[in-house]
Amino acid sequence: MNKKAAIQLSANFIIILIIGIVLLGMGFYIFNRVFQEGMDLNREISSETDRQIRNILDSGDRVAIAVNEKKVSGDYSDFWIGIRNIYDTEKTFNIIINKEGFQGCTIYDENLQYFEEVSIPGNDYAAKLILIKPVYDENSNQCSGIVRVKIENNDYGSPQLITMIKP
Repeated sequence: MNKKAAIQLSANFIIILIIGIVLLGMGFYIFNRVFQEGMDLNREISSETDRQIRNILDSGDRVAIAVNEKKVSGDYSDFWIGIRNIYDTEKTFNIIINKEGFQGCTIYDENLQYFEEVSIPGNDYAAKLILIKPVYDENSNQCSGIVRVKIENNDYGSPQLITMIKP
């Protein structure tokens, strides 16, 4: 009778251990999925931001950032950049962010996420997300830098100033 109880206890322990491992794995999967969705560069642009970018681009500008000054509420500041292709054919545009050119903070490679190349059909526009996590200088409450767009190594549109303000 003692051996049977010991075997039954071992079987129950193994079943509970397997269920625990499965639940832990599911927890990690759900956490990772939620985290990745939050950091996804293909986030949908809000209709208000899209309207602001379209209005700026329709006024004749080739490059626009809807809101170029933001209070950093979390780790990352998000900026939407709009680019209008004025050519009749599809062109590839390069978004250039000079990390060393920021004033009041340091930007590291792992703290900067954006599409470096954007292909846009002729006479159309695209809006792309730029995520920046500034590391503020000791005595600074704001961080500013320039975003440029180039086509075939030539500047395209006006350079855009972006500013992040520490809350």
